[in-house]
Amino acid sequence: MKGFIFSEFLELAEEKFGYAFVDKMVEETSSSGVYTSISTYQVEELVEMVVYISKEKNIPVPDLLVAFGHFLFPRFVKSFPLFFDENQHLFGFLGILHEIIHVEVQKLYPGALTPTVVLSDNGEKMVLSYESPRKLAYFAKGMLEAAIVYFNEDVKVEMVMLKEDGSKVDFNLIKQS
Repeated sequence: MKGFIFSEFLELAEEKFGYAFVDKMVEETSSSGVYTSISTYQVEELVEMVVYISKEKNIPVPDLLVAFGHFLFPRFVKSFPLFFDENQHLFGFLGILHEIIHVEVQKLYPGALTPTVVLSDNGEKMVLSYESPRKLAYFAKGMLEAAIVYFNEDVKVEMVMLKEDGSKVDFNLIKQS
C-alpha cells in the first residue's frame, strides 16, 4: 500500500485525537510514523494502527475504516483532479474507476495493488463488486459514501459482505430520486 495512504491516515488520527495520541500510537505499534508517498508499505501496518485506535478509543474497526474513507476521498479529488470532471456524475465516475483510474494509478505508482472493481446495472440498481486481498471493504464503503456526497447524488448504499474477512463485498447502489 502506498505511503500516501499511510500519511493521510496519520493526518486523520492527529486531527481527531491529537499529536500526543498519534505519537504514542507510533511508539506502541510497528509504525515508523514516517511514510513517503511513493514508497510501498505493508497493509498490516495500517491495520495495526486502526486496531490500536479501536482499542484505545473504543471505536469499532469498521467505523474507523469508513471514517478514513470519508476523509480520504476529498484528498484524492484534490491530489488527482484529472480524474474528477466537474460535469461528471457518480455512476459515470464509478464506470471509469477500474478501467481508467486504476490503470493510471498503476502508471503513477508502479507496483500499486488496486482492488478489483466490477460494475453491473440491472436497471433498478447498480452493483459495485469490490475484491481485494487487503480486506478493506469498510474503507471502500467510506470512499463510496464520500463519492456520493462529492457528486451530490441521492443514492442509498447497501453493503453485502460476500466474504466475512472483508476481501469481497457487493455494494448495492440505489438511486433515491
